[in-house]
Amino acid sequence: MSTRGDLHSIVDGLPESALEDARTYLEALRSAPPDRLAALLQQAPLDDEAFTEADLAAVEASRSRDTSEPPLDWEQVKAQISDG
Repeated sequence: MSTRGDLHSIVDGLPESALEDARTYLEALRSAPPDRLAALLQQAPLDDEAFTEADLAAVEASRSRDTSEPPLDWEQVKAQISDG
């Protein structure tokens, strides 16, 4: 079945109480200007950079860090940043 056919089936299966909301939503979709940014992001590759040795080293470092210490709270992070 086509997407249009699927949509017809979905609408046909809606309860009467949902039809007005569905119509409002579909009319808004029809009249909305195209979202150029969303279209560009949809067409963009997930990752256009190769995974480097530095990336791999960072992943390994994060996996091997000491997790026995509790995580820092925001005040500790700000203190470390301002000391740094």
